[in-house]
Amino acid sequence: MELLELKYAELAKKLKTKVCETEHLLVRPYQDSDADGLFELFHDKNTMRMDGDLPIMEKNEEFVRRINFVKEGPLIWFFSEERESRDFVGYVMLQDEGDAIALGFAITVGKQHHGYGYEMLKAVIDTLFDNNVKEIRLKTWEMNLPCQKLAEKLGFEKVDVIKGDHKDSFTGEISDCFLYSLTNSFI
Repeated sequence: MELLELKYAELAKKLKTKVCETEHLLVRPYQDSDADGLFELFHDKNTMRMDGDLPIMEKNEEFVRRINFVKEGPLIWFFSEERESRDFVGYVMLQDEGDAIALGFAITVGKQHHGYGYEMLKAVIDTLFDNNVKEIRLKTWEMNLPCQKLAEKLGFEKVDVIKGDHKDSFTGEISDCFLYSLTNSFI
């Protein structure tokens, strides 16, 4: 396991300054100006519901804790903004799973349904595969149909159903999650 952790640490160090330019987006590491965009995401009930978490209604201690986790935690984060307007779009979060990288993401409500999720994730996936990551995983709640469609459009395959793995933060209802996988065919 130490060898895999070392590889993840090396990858995190490499990606800490990586900027990806796409047709419409800049996908880059965290900047302090991202705090307002993150608050918008953390404040949105539907976004937080997809994560199984409660929204943050004000910039309180919990908000500061989450921002500090973004800046100092063990995960690799990418943030996106529109190239022209510089408006915040969303984030991609990467986590070491030992034999793969787990990917999570969110797009602000006003920027959804513009193809930005695909563009942002494709840039990060290409960067990971260029850095010899063998497998990327994505887990989503069974009710999150847009995420499932996006995963399939990006070439992910559904590999598992995890029974009872998601708790709706509003209703308390327990439901299944789907695990998707995408492998680097060049390794």
